[in-house]
Amino acid sequence: MTKLIGFGRCFGKTTMAILESHVTGNKIICANNRMAQITSSHAKQLGYAIPQPVSINNPNLKEIINNLNRAHIGVVVD
Repeated sequence: MTKLIGFGRCFGKTTMAILESHVTGNKIICANNRMAQITSSHAKQLGYAIPQPVSINNPNLKEIINNLNRAHIGVVVD
């Protein structure tokens, strides 16, 4: 299933991605390493347990996505 969340800046897109990841167990894929770290710390501040977000720049991204597909776990793109 594909779900698109589109708002302007500072309207809660990352928070919604964190909530989606918390509920479904899907991994969040971020634009860069810094955003992955920020997303992880934001989830902790909100009190949500999520899988460690990964960057689109991660050299192992293809392997990570393949493993998620085999486990029937999706991704959330932030």
